[in-house]
Parts: sequence; structure tokens; C-alpha cells
Amino acid sequence: MARTEYHEVPTSGDHGAAISQYIRDAMRDGANETVLGAGEWVCQTPIEWPMEPFRLIGQGYPGWGKGAILTRNADVCILPMKGGVNATSPSDMVVRPQLENLQFDGRGFTAPLLDLTGVYEARLLSVHTEGWYVCHLYIANTWDSRFEDCTFMGGGFCNPAAVLASGLEQRVGYSVGVPMVHVDSTRATSGADTSNNLYWRGCRFESSPNNSIMLLMDGNNGVDHFFSQCKWEGLEAMRPLVLAVDQAGVDFASCWMFGAGMGRAPYEMEGVEAGTKYKTITTKHPGLLHCVECHHVSGLITGGAPDGNPAENAPFDAFIRLHGGEAAALTFNVTGGLTRLQDGGGAGIRHSGNVRYPELLASRASYWASGLAPAVPMVDQV
Repeated sequence: MARTEYHEVPTSGDHGAAISQYIRDAMRDGANETVLGAGEWVCQTPIEWPMEPFRLIGQGYPGWGKGAILTRNADVCILPMKGGVNATSPSDMVVRPQLENLQFDGRGFTAPLLDLTGVYEARLLSVHTEGWYVCHLYIANTWDSRFEDCTFMGGGFCNPAAVLASGLEQRVGYSVGVPMVHVDSTRATSGADTSNNLYWRGCRFESSPNNSIMLLMDGNNGVDHFFSQCKWEGLEAMRPLVLAVDQAGVDFASCWMFGAGMGRAPYEMEGVEAGTKYKTITTKHPGLLHCVECHHVSGLITGGAPDGNPAENAPFDAFIRLHGGEAAALTFNVTGGLTRLQDGGGAGIRHSGNVRYPELLASRASYWASGLAPAVPMVDQV
């Protein structure tokens, strides 16, 4: 009969190797899950994950230094789940892995904290990640998976002065660097339907430093990403909180994007005239949400300046940008500040809140909605 096996933090040795052994022992004994006791588990080598269904649970509640904390003392991915990057069937993938009540901490190393490559029906429940300048979660060729009540804090890195080297960066118009969460649909060479039907519910993406993108979804085979009751917060963000490129379906349901601090770098932004009161805090960042050649973007997003104070956070605290594709039925509610909506050829944006514009009709036009600052004129740029 399957049972749960429980382990306390070892007093010595490589905890990554110890957890790998616990998993092997549990699989051998017919157990389908292992519980890690509260405390700090320091990995020198990656945790080895099985191809068969398995569940790893942390004791206590993750975050704020509580519960089971998986960290590292070497530059290794703490938990790589490695199925086939070109897999076209679950038989060649890691099947139904589940992580619950665990915290991952990068500790200054550069390898991703979690790597889900070739994974089918993963479930991450109440997983908390921390670690500056590093990718927290890398996803490739992962299908039908759920991320619920997870928190991603302080990851990613980007040099704003970097040369636009990659094809992706040339397309989007700015350096991308290392995103905090990366859904990569570019690696499959077999034409596999990569990274599809990913569901994110009640997740938080916060405090990415150094201009990094919090969530990057790129690749021609990215299909159907669903976000429900999620929150993005970028206090000093100089890159979009969400960048979606070549995705066939991105849907937002009751999501919140918070752009306080956007616009505090000394860059000029097109459409802002010299001498305006917002001149000193304008920027060339692309805003909250940037979509490039996405076939369908839909849903409801709420966002804006904190406490409805546009004077401190305008003008780009609520900026949505669409380039090409067929972006339809996207509603954006603004709670404060100005809103810049740019349509690069999509079907348009619906905007409500302080001011309402039913739809953007002109191709490659940008509009200003004055919101709580009616003295600022609307700028029409073609």
C-alpha cells in the first residue's frame, strides 16, 4: 500500500543527493510522495526527478524563511525535470509531477531554480521562489500544467544598455536578458506542440530587479496560456511585466498589473513633448503588457498608479502595447494615472475606468487618456 515518507533535514552532506535518494526509496517502496521537514535543504547537486508521477511536499508554509527551503551552494539547477524537449507523447515526458508547499532560493547563483522541460500535467501548488538576477522557472515543451497560489519574487536580470543581439530583441526593440519566468516554445525541432495549456491561478510575480521581464512567453508553438486572479507588481520596471511573442492564445481573467515607479529613468519616450510636467520621469520602457504577433489576447486586466496618484507615477503606469497579430477582446481598467494604448495592427483594445475608449481603430497609432490629469492633452501619433 502506498504511503507518505517523511524526512528531516540531514545534519551533513549534500541535501540534493539525499532528496534524490529519498525519492528513489519511495518509488521502490511503492510510495507516491515524500515530505521534507521544515528547515534549509542545501543542494550541491541537482535533485533527480523520476519520469513517473511523484509528489514532493514541504512541511509548513513556504516564504518568509519558513517551512521547507530548497537552496544551493553550487551553480546547479535545484530541481530539473527533464523529459524530451521534442517529445510528442506523454510516454517520453515527465508525467504528473507535483510540488507543494516548497520554497526555492537561488542564493546568488545563475542556473535556473526550476526547469520543466518535456513535462506533462505538472502541478505546482503554493511554491515560493526567491533569488536575484536569475531565472526562477524555465519551461519548455510542457503540456496541460497548473501553477496555483505560487509566488515568484525578485528574479531576472537585464542590462538596459545591452546591444540588441538576438532576433527576439531585434523584434521587440529592447534587450531582454534573463526573465524571472520563461515559457520557451522555441527549442522543439520536431514540430511538436510545445508548452500548451498552462494555467496560472492566484500567482504573484513581483520585484524583478534591473529592468528584467517578469514573464516571457516566446516561440511559434506557444498555445493557450490562462491567467486567473494573478498579480504583477514592478516598482522600478523598465521592461514589460509580461512579454508575449508569437503566442496562439493568452487569456487574462481578473488580473492586476501594478506599474508604480515606471518612468523614473532618464530616457525620452515618443509622444511626450519637451517641457511637460512629466518630462523628468518619462522612459522608453514598453509598459505593462507587450504582445508581438500573438494570434489572440483576451480577458480583463486592472492596473494603474498606487493610491490613484498620477502626479507621482504618470504617465506610463498603465501602458499596453500590441504589435501585429489579432489581439481582441482585451479590457483594461485603470485605477489611476494616465494610460497609453498602442495598437500595432491588432483588432484593438477596450479600455475602461477613469476614461473610456471603445476601440483603437488606426493602425500603429498611440493614444493618451488623461484619466485623473485632464489638463494633459491627448497625443495622436502615427
